[in-house]
Amino acid sequence: MKKAILILAILFTPTISRSILAVQPNLQDDKKTCETLTKEDRIFGLVEIYSTAKQHFAYFERLPNLDWDKTFKEYLPLVEKKQSLLEYYRILQRFIALLEDGHTNVYLPKTVETQLDRLPLRLKYIQDEWVITERMPSKEILKEDIPVGSIVLNIEKLPANEYIEKEFIPYSAHGSIQGKRTAINWQLQNGQKVYMTFKYPDGSVHSRIICANRKTIKWNDELRKKYTSSLRLGPDFSTKQLENNILYVRYRECTKEIQGKFCRLIQDMNMPPKAMIIDFRGNTGGSTPTQAIAHLMSLPISWYSFKTRWSISYIDAQMSSEKNRDDKKAVLDGKRNFMKLPEKMDLEWFVVCDSNTQIQPAEKNYNGQLILLIDRETASAAEDMVVMLHAAGRAKVTGEPSFGSTGQPFMLDLPGGGTARICTANCKYTDGREFIGVGIQPDIPVHPTIKGIAEGQDEMLEAAIKYLKNNL
Repeated sequence: MKKAILILAILFTPTISRSILAVQPNLQDDKKTCETLTKEDRIFGLVEIYSTAKQHFAYFERLPNLDWDKTFKEYLPLVEKKQSLLEYYRILQRFIALLEDGHTNVYLPKTVETQLDRLPLRLKYIQDEWVITERMPSKEILKEDIPVGSIVLNIEKLPANEYIEKEFIPYSAHGSIQGKRTAINWQLQNGQKVYMTFKYPDGSVHSRIICANRKTIKWNDELRKKYTSSLRLGPDFSTKQLENNILYVRYRECTKEIQGKFCRLIQDMNMPPKAMIIDFRGNTGGSTPTQAIAHLMSLPISWYSFKTRWSISYIDAQMSSEKNRDDKKAVLDGKRNFMKLPEKMDLEWFVVCDSNTQIQPAEKNYNGQLILLIDRETASAAEDMVVMLHAAGRAKVTGEPSFGSTGQPFMLDLPGGGTARICTANCKYTDGREFIGVGIQPDIPVHPTIKGIAEGQDEMLEAAIKYLKNNL
């Protein structure tokens, strides 16, 4: 039975979370983004999202103030109006964003997406400011660079935070605030100009017009080194020997290939290091790396708590016909007897994994001190690995609260060529602690500073190394 449950758990593998588009482009000159659907098609798309979420969404209990039926009725007149394909999808994105889950969102049709581009800037919310952390080579950037560590003061003459809260956040389908802020995607009409004001690290203020045109300049190694964060350079998996016999491991994606490299690293160790830092920053997920986990444990480790809604039509029909009866216990007892279910089984939730569902340790494993380094972009399958090792007391977690989203989504095709997904997996620590919608909370909190960004410091890694030096 346990093997069967574990197989089910592996099948419910989280997928990578993509960003939500949020800034309205100028649609006048673009025919594809102005394509329209019939009224019936527009209504059908909204109904598909509404009905699928009502049956399968895993987190309605986290939204006590959301009346899903009422909200659907309020959005219905919005999609009935004649509108462009992009305008229609913006409405769907706002609708689904009300579910506040990182694995529950709407993606634009390719015919629309290919007409858009991004501003050549990457921002992070640091010390209550929006800060430039990376740039991409565009004509404006190559002509006059914007230094890393610059603060965005204004966007289109509005304070940066006010603009982003108004134009981006309502479309960001994530439960945690760090998730909403991380998933900002500066996609606009190709070539659209945005007026911005920056405060450079030297204190000077500059107003600039920045165009959405990342595709016009091709990357090369020299440009990458100049404009990209060091965390995004190099291979997705790498190792480095640090002082005090500490091994640093960069684990940037949860793929089978990277998992294989990590497992071989452990298997080939003749003299294991005293401590290991596994860096999951920027790792947005993939497939839950159960084999990698097995190589870090000498004892069995529990899966996280994972349940999904019952979707058996007969039970749902009985519940609907008996919902007004006073003796609910008698109704439930009758159903359990009919289906030969255990007395304690919840007829609303099917438990896929709990503390009894375990991963067995690999024949060769690493038993030294372990630090897991996370940030606000650590998500999905990467969070799975961190949660399991953290819950077992196997590792200390350092850095920022993670993205806060995992789970197997139900995929939908929508009219006009777009897609949507609805999260079906309700996940928690085995002891009941929440990490969906709030993020994994680090044992050793470390937040980057504006000064550190401007000076090119890796404050999170430095903190992890310092902790290990003091505790080896």
